[in-house]
Amino acid sequence: MAGARKFSLPEVERSDLFSGNRETEEVTGIPFVCDANDESAKKILNS
Repeated sequence: MAGARKFSLPEVERSDLFSGNRETEEVTGIPFVCDANDESAKKILNS
């Protein structure tokens, strides 16, 4: 959460979180960290 720049717990939203492994992704539905911004990164790299 250090990079989120949200300094109190009530400000943290589900969209700020990423799963550290595939099993956690499956159970929680929170995106895996390597897939989280994949489309955005590909757009930047392909432009």
